[in-house]
Amino acid sequence: MILAASDSSGKTTEVPIDIEEAAIDYQPRYAQLEVRRRSSARKTPAADAAALSTLAPRTVVAALGEKDGWYFLEGGGWLAREDARELDVYAQPSSKPIVFTPEKAAGVPRIVRSVSDVDVNIPERGRKDPDAVAVVIGIKDYKNKDVPAVAYALDDARVVREYLLKAFGVPEENLIYLENPTQGDLVRVFGSQADPKGQLSDFVKAGKSDVLVYYSGHGAPDLETHAAYFVPADAHPNYVKLNGYPLAVFYENLAKLKARSVTAVIDSCFSGASHKGMLVSQASPLYISAVAMDPHQGLNVFTSSADQEISSWFSAQGHSLYTYYFLKAVQEGLGKGGTLSNGRVRDSIAERLPAQARKLFGRTQTPAFTGDAEAPLLGVR
Repeated sequence: MILAASDSSGKTTEVPIDIEEAAIDYQPRYAQLEVRRRSSARKTPAADAAALSTLAPRTVVAALGEKDGWYFLEGGGWLAREDARELDVYAQPSSKPIVFTPEKAAGVPRIVRSVSDVDVNIPERGRKDPDAVAVVIGIKDYKNKDVPAVAYALDDARVVREYLLKAFGVPEENLIYLENPTQGDLVRVFGSQADPKGQLSDFVKAGKSDVLVYYSGHGAPDLETHAAYFVPADAHPNYVKLNGYPLAVFYENLAKLKARSVTAVIDSCFSGASHKGMLVSQASPLYISAVAMDPHQGLNVFTSSADQEISSWFSAQGHSLYTYYFLKAVQEGLGKGGTLSNGRVRDSIAERLPAQARKLFGRTQTPAFTGDAEAPLLGVR
């Protein structure tokens, strides 16, 4: 734009003016969005507007704002609110774990995370097992602000749920699914030391049900006894013996189920440390370790890391490192047909995960399994 000005002598001076484009009219909202279904990012917030790009289900993008039921995406483009699910909302553009850059739109949305290869091509069993039972727990967010979030716990839990429904044939009515549960929720499901009969026990058919329990979230030790505890969403890690859920009670109560088989998959560490830092304040992870505990006889237990180790994340895949390789073992094993044994899953994880942990983080992570290696995972034969 050129501004022309004339003085009293009639001399005209032209001055170039650099005026930035007007700001887009939207309400600021900084959020990570997961695409629900195959959708198009539109040039304007209208269903009949030109499509800029196509977004696959489970793709994660960043929103800078919203208007009339549409999200304005970082990089450019509009996505209908009904086509997305908010994963996280941030107060400021500089909030972690992603940094929003509300610069001039490039024309297409910036992809924060593409779909993981274990999120798609989930094997289909083709029939339901009316007696199979499952519990899936993901704890990402904690009421105590000093407790770091478990970034991919809910992503892990949601995809594990899909595998249980599709690949293992667990009826949806037989699956207990918990996001960010409290201590009371865990007691309700698994029972207490005084009363081991919780909601899970009511789902089990004696001698017929194969049971799988999946947990993704923090674990921590009691500082005095070093006993291991799950850390519910309302717990304080410094007081887990009061508001945590004891791992010992978890194993004891699972062992009392009259099921045909019981399998636990625990993606957590109990050292008091985490991928994002210490849970237990004023303590060093080098001096904290939960008392090593063998599960009760008859249980099949997969664990993500050994004593004093940290269970790592796999950001490129949008999952924890352990859950990614657990799902990869299931995907490849059941995708080829036949029986998927516990031992086959164990060996697949052990072959890949430790090397990847060293490559990504330069640290040791040792997955483990105790139980019947020859038995089929969740009774799938």
